Amino acid sequence: MKEKTDQEVINHLKHNVSGVERVSRLAGDASTRNYFRLFTGDQSIIAMVYPENNSEEINRIRALTQSYTEAGLNVPGIVDQIGDNILLQEDIGDISLQNYLSDASEEKILEIKNDIQIVLEQLKNIPPGKTGFKMDLDKMRFEIDFFIYNFVNRFIPSWKSGKELREEILQKLEKISTETIFAHRDFHSRNIFIKGNSLYLIDFQDSLLAPKYYDAVSFVFDSYLESGAREIFFTIFNDKSDLELEQIYLTAYQRNIKALGTFGFQYFAGNRKFFHSIKPTINNLRNNIHFTETSLLGTFFSLLEKEYQI
Repeated sequence: MKEKTDQEVINHLKHNVSGVERVSRLAGDASTRNYFRLFTGDQSIIAMVYPENNSEEINRIRALTQSYTEAGLNVPGIVDQIGDNILLQEDIGDISLQNYLSDASEEKILEIKNDIQIVLEQLKNIPPGKTGFKMDLDKMRFEIDFFIYNFVNRFIPSWKSGKELREEILQKLEKISTETIFAHRDFHSRNIFIKGNSLYLIDFQDSLLAPKYYDAVSFVFDSYLESGAREIFFTIFNDKSDLELEQIYLTAYQRNIKALGTFGFQYFAGNRKFFHSIKPTINNLRNNIHFTETSLLGTFFSLLEKEYQI
């Protein structure tokens, strides 16, 4: 099916939403969805538009919106639905946590840290039955393969140790505890917004059961965070035992491998804005997960940095 142009989507929105005076396109995320802000007088709403019918994901978003709200979490409210590919949501503004933290004082960062800890507690208390997905070893294997294909093989096609690297990564991930809790899945500073004095979560349609510290490490080892803020947020783990810290580092290792796979996929799909997130992610692995340069992963990163001057 041919994807509609922006103007065709805008015309469709104006036809189906009464009182629309103006429509502006918003920056997208790492998905195929597109976002538009619809202005109706002094009000505005957000249209999340899929390129084709996707009733399964829209229904999941509707159900998870209710689950998050019942747990006391702030998420965009649902205003309406148009067909099976457009969801109209509350407009929560443009202040992402990433932007907010870029010039925040240490005092403000500490306040955010406390708010994040509250959100993490609320997330893990959502009943596990609210999602039908799980981050198990099979899914981790899939994400390793995604990383090898979209990042390793595509950035340096001549490197012939991808199979051995896969086994090196898998040996680490097999040590992650099988204990799981409800998780947002993509809990990072670009998916958290500030409206008034409250944090709002977006992009939660892939919520699943995941290792105990999955959301926490997704946030603390966020590829988009400045190092100063990351150091403050890492104190979330100050009371953890050595065994818990091992699980935290292993989960962060998995999460950052997954992120690099996504960045590689986006880069070779023509979306170059994620390229600048590669170096911070490598630094997360190098500085916080403590892999050595004699590992295959370390060797590959050294080659990558030399080849691409990153």
